[in-house]
Amino acid sequence: MNILGVHDGHNAGALKAGEIEKVAVASTQRSTTEWFMNTGSWYQSRLPAIAAKAEFTLPPLRRLYPAINFTTRNIIKRAKLNNQQLVRQLKKDFGLENAKFAFIDHHLCHAAYSYYGRNWEGETLILTLDGRGDGICATASIGNGNEIKRISETKGGNSVAELYLGATAYLGMKPLEHEYKVMGLAPYASPQHGEKAAAKLKGVITFDEKLTFRSKIRTNTAYYWIKEKLANERFDNVAYGIQKFTEELVTEWARKAVQKTGLTKIALGGGLFMNVKLNKLILELPEAEKLFISPSCSDESLMIGAAMAEQAKTERPEPLKDIYYGAEYSEEHTTRMVAEKGIAKKYEVERHKDINGKVAELISNNEVVARCTGRMEFGARALGNRSIITNPSSFSNVRIINQMIKSRDFWMPFAPSILSEAQQKYMINPKKMEAPYMITAFDSVPENREQITAAMHQYDFTIRPQAVEKENNNNYHSIISQFRKETGIGAVLNTSFNLHGYPVIYTPEDAYYVFENSGLKYLQIGNHLISKKS
Repeated sequence: MNILGVHDGHNAGALKAGEIEKVAVASTQRSTTEWFMNTGSWYQSRLPAIAAKAEFTLPPLRRLYPAINFTTRNIIKRAKLNNQQLVRQLKKDFGLENAKFAFIDHHLCHAAYSYYGRNWEGETLILTLDGRGDGICATASIGNGNEIKRISETKGGNSVAELYLGATAYLGMKPLEHEYKVMGLAPYASPQHGEKAAAKLKGVITFDEKLTFRSKIRTNTAYYWIKEKLANERFDNVAYGIQKFTEELVTEWARKAVQKTGLTKIALGGGLFMNVKLNKLILELPEAEKLFISPSCSDESLMIGAAMAEQAKTERPEPLKDIYYGAEYSEEHTTRMVAEKGIAKKYEVERHKDINGKVAELISNNEVVARCTGRMEFGARALGNRSIITNPSSFSNVRIINQMIKSRDFWMPFAPSILSEAQQKYMINPKKMEAPYMITAFDSVPENREQITAAMHQYDFTIRPQAVEKENNNNYHSIISQFRKETGIGAVLNTSFNLHGYPVIYTPEDAYYVFENSGLKYLQIGNHLISKKS
């Protein structure tokens, strides 16, 4: 059966309209204009009482609504359609007049993506955590065969993720975007002072024997609570405190879930599990035999989970392999672009029979190369095809890439792409968890850290690796293999190919625009190599 997964009107497939028999829509509830207006009225009338009970102070009501719910503030500019209106719009936009439609619960989408995407058989414990979706912020389920049975759920307003979001906003960063920066900053705090900040958060969220979270505050107001609780704490201590609180609470929740169900194989989904340091600790639990975290597990992947959940009603979805789901562009496309834009008049343009060898040679000489080749990777992580790569053994490359294009915060690490067959040389992974998606952190191997020093966290020496399999990405594997022959290093530094603050590039035209408007010297598009003249 051909099933199209949809979230907010975006589809996850390239099927023709006539081939699609069913459309699985992520989430059962739509947020209409009326919903937003009712939400605003609710906050105005109820929040003073909630604030008094939780012992924190609200700003004047005239300034309350724009700041009170970051999720709402993020999407209020685009009121959504109700279910019937959405079906009519999708039929019109995609020509799906003969397709049947199914609306799939938000957290079932997260659970399905992780459970059906896993690479083992047998009963599995499935945990989901996020800000909220369809009124729920956390679930625990048991997966068995094609069935997912939910055993616990937590209502919105009790969300660990929203508490983390509030801390992100308090630190002056963008909520729903910069939580990863808070995670990266946390290890730099002194534990002596960071623990004091963590202690001030202790007990604000707990969970009961049913695995249901309970918060003393409505967590979508957490910004104000954190502002008062941590008012005198230094910025790095705040980051340490919220990360430590999250790690301790969620790992204990996972431990209790294993004890309750007796299941030691765990699948994780939902936006909070983009926190790779938290995932590392769950993997290290003695109770965890196996762990799978769905790649790019925030709401961008809901459409995949929706399609999987609907497919599972009749047949077993295929486990995930590579996630290069985007388009690729032909050599003819690139040749035409080079001619139309007059690129050869401004820059050196070469076509190489062995472009992989040429790129490996460049990075062996400590050059930085941007790649736009093959199918684009899905989700939040650049996995080689829309990446900037270089030699990971030279720490000066961090500064070079930041000056050229990235402008990353000084504390934020880059990541390594490691040959799958060489991963034991660089990452400590006693449970042999597969790591193709950059979705969890690992401790690095001390005696080999100097080989990947530019691609690790500079304070705690953890890495967020992509283990590159030849069958998943032969060209990228070939580059790293040839780089290893030249240098003895079985890894490269990998960061996403984009201008600071912009999305990752998609097309060759995107790649060329970024190349022109940055300090990048080398751009690979397929077999073409574009170089800025000396």
